[in-house]
Amino acid sequence: MMTKLLTTRQSLLLLWGGQFMTMASLEMSGPFWPVYLRELSPLFSGQQLLFWSGAVYAAPMATAILSAPLWGWLGDRYGHKLMVLRAVLALAATQIMIAYSQTVESIFLWRLVQGGCAGVIAASMAYAVMLGTPANRGQILTSLQSSTAAGSLIGPIIGGVIITQLDYQSLFLSASICCLVITLLFALFLNSGDQVATRDSQKSCGNSSMQENSPAGFPWLITALICAAITITQIAKMMPQSYFALFVEQIGGDQPILLGLIFSTTGLAILISTPLWGLLIDRISQTASLGLLIFLSLACAALLWLHQYATDLIRLALMRFAWGLCLGAFLPMLFNLLSQFAGTSGRIIGFGNSFSKVGNLGGYLGGALAASLLGFTGAFQAIGLLYLLLAACLLALIFFHQNHAASTSVNNIERFWDV
Repeated sequence: MMTKLLTTRQSLLLLWGGQFMTMASLEMSGPFWPVYLRELSPLFSGQQLLFWSGAVYAAPMATAILSAPLWGWLGDRYGHKLMVLRAVLALAATQIMIAYSQTVESIFLWRLVQGGCAGVIAASMAYAVMLGTPANRGQILTSLQSSTAAGSLIGPIIGGVIITQLDYQSLFLSASICCLVITLLFALFLNSGDQVATRDSQKSCGNSSMQENSPAGFPWLITALICAAITITQIAKMMPQSYFALFVEQIGGDQPILLGLIFSTTGLAILISTPLWGLLIDRISQTASLGLLIFLSLACAALLWLHQYATDLIRLALMRFAWGLCLGAFLPMLFNLLSQFAGTSGRIIGFGNSFSKVGNLGGYLGGALAASLLGFTGAFQAIGLLYLLLAACLLALIFFHQNHAASTSVNNIERFWDV
């Protein structure tokens, strides 16, 4: 038994390291797309550049929205390890094709393919949740969040160095090679995990608990509110992406390495905060989790509103760091709530990730549109308003959740007296 438990932990550790390397490879190009697209098409106007930057950022999300539930269902049927391998290998292949693309349109098309065939985060999350138990699910989700944050921290810095010393093609080829190495390591050493996950889940929950967490037993309105909160969270998080490089250039940060460092401050803060949020998630009630998220939503609204007043790079970096400390809590807490009530199957995880991708897509496109129509100041103000909307959504979720808990308690009392 101890050996099998150690194997599970080793698999999660390998998954953490692999996702870290994969996300670092992907994020090497993250903040530089507007600059690279301007290099490919120097005749673009400012609005054209914002449009294509938003489109290239959003393309993977558009196709991932449709493919994530399908990959989750296939993972339930054929094994989640296979889905992890498929995702990382697809990412390696698309990075090679992007490296040799010479037009903005071809890059856009390959980014569409990347979103439809890859989906590393969703595949890793489904695999990890199946290995874990309800008692440590929050820590597992925040651990994966920290690996994503660590990759987002290191990737832009490495990308800035590669671009400065070499070129963009070398950046994409380096990302592809890294993903191929990760695919090989996963194929050789990653535990399939499905039998372990099933046994641990049965021991920890029992059949009655699994039935209580099934989708059929959970009110559709609360599920819809959780998914809406996931979507709004990602819209607000991703909106600055499509114009951030241009905003940093405007206030004096025109060096790729400097841009990468400032961009990475948010990832550093998420990396620091997620382990702490993970410990907290498994120890507080659902209502307390939602109350905490409301407070963090209001804090994010204030921070994004203040972004418009950033007149130097140090102040901007501090604001992004504080924002990242708050961001580390949102997705792990919301996905933990979703898994508690709707189940932990790959289909459910894929369903939640589809709403996350909808938010990513809306954020990339909305950020480009807001910056084009309202300028950078108006775009940051719009993000602040989105966080106020998120707080209202979470407040409604608390209300309906408490009503659901009260009605469930009454039904249990009635069944007791019927007996």
